[in-house]
Amino acid sequence: MDSPTTFFPRHKRYALETALSDTPVVTLLGPRQVGKSTMPTLL
Repeated sequence: MDSPTTFFPRHKRYALETALSDTPVVTLLGPRQVGKSTMPTLL
């Protein structure tokens, strides 16, 4: 399967960016196939 070229906007992106601004390590928890690995690579 080809990699998607368009991604859905993530509601938690701002929260992740804020957490990374003052904390060196952030844990992403959630069910399978929701973009936990993809979101950090797009930042």
